[in-house]
Amino acid sequence: MHNFGSLYKTELKKILSKRAIWITLVIGMTLLIIAGISNVLPFGIGGRYDFPDGTSMSAYEFYQQQKKTSEEITGQKLDDALLQRMRTEMKEFLKDKQDLPYAETTGSGEYRGVWFAAEKLGYEDLLSKLYTQFQDAEDPNRLLMESDAAEYYQAVRDNLEYGFSRDGLSEEETEYWSEKYDRQSVPFAYGYARGYSSFIQMFFVYIWFVFLLIVVSLAGVFSEEVSHRTDAMILSTRNGRKPVSLAKLFAGITVGILEMAIVLGMNLAVCLITFGHGGWDAPLLMVIQSTAWDLTVGQGILIFIGLALVLAMVFAAVTMLLSQTLGSSTGVLAVQIGIFLLGIFNIPDSLGIISQLWSIRPTNFLMYYAFSKYRLFSIGSHFLNVFQAAGILYPLLIAAAVPITYVSYQRMQVKSR
Repeated sequence: MHNFGSLYKTELKKILSKRAIWITLVIGMTLLIIAGISNVLPFGIGGRYDFPDGTSMSAYEFYQQQKKTSEEITGQKLDDALLQRMRTEMKEFLKDKQDLPYAETTGSGEYRGVWFAAEKLGYEDLLSKLYTQFQDAEDPNRLLMESDAAEYYQAVRDNLEYGFSRDGLSEEETEYWSEKYDRQSVPFAYGYARGYSSFIQMFFVYIWFVFLLIVVSLAGVFSEEVSHRTDAMILSTRNGRKPVSLAKLFAGITVGILEMAIVLGMNLAVCLITFGHGGWDAPLLMVIQSTAWDLTVGQGILIFIGLALVLAMVFAAVTMLLSQTLGSSTGVLAVQIGIFLLGIFNIPDSLGIISQLWSIRPTNFLMYYAFSKYRLFSIGSHFLNVFQAAGILYPLLIAAAVPITYVSYQRMQVKSR
């Protein structure tokens, strides 16, 4: 084992020397970056914004306007004073503009131009946060322009309690989440966090891409020895199979972590450069309107990234286990694609703990709404939320896959010869 470091470096170089990895990485990253900033691209979702008064602006100009105004009020309490400031400016802007040809989707009556005013003045982000809580009301536009801060916070609580009831939470689970929400200081500090919001919204796509990238990288770690007939030669060397298998496992896990870090790091940087880096200390509810978590945006991002790095280790360990077991890179790819497709489907909540465990499956867990999953795992008199459960389950998967692969490599290679 004294030369383990040399073996580890050799295995690392062997994996990273595959041209397919770099081609997949470059093409995938290009597509992910374009998708992540498509709202501000001329040919993207945003395109141009045409307003009822005949003016227009590019998507980039629109987001710069939103960013400018929103950053001016970032850090201020979302209270009556902030609402009054926004509404005064919007009402002044809308004077003599009630007869403009507004789209039917903007509502009717006195305040049907509120979204036009918000978009032109840069209050679209703040107004959207209010609308998310008032959207089911009979006249949401009136509430946007007339309600006080107390009504907004009551709407937040009412919507959370509706979510608890909809998900069939027990009294203990409801109490658990209510306590978390109540820990937050009201009124909240407003925070413009579109950069982090864009990153979180795309997070599950990043996970899927890294899953594919890891399969491409590691499917042949063990199986190529069989197909290339180099396994017997390896076993005949003085290093033997023990240090070689460990070197392969550690190198594969390193590559998985590295690939996840590159994909997440580059896409986070692009989102922050494009949409702004403010909002790290804002309440998570400023980004995910249906969450009861008493976290900041930054803490939510760190939880996602931390679990994603653990997921990379899971993907790497399972891929190498399949590579050793199946002895075929094509077989590994087929099985992993099958696992990925299977993960798209949901299991009904009526199946209890099976459904809960399925909800934290590695290929489909870290999505935007993960912070709105309220069902708890009951262990005796204690509860685990989804992130705590995933933090236990994922390391267990790694702890199972790595030794099985290690033992299998030693036994099967000898038996096959």
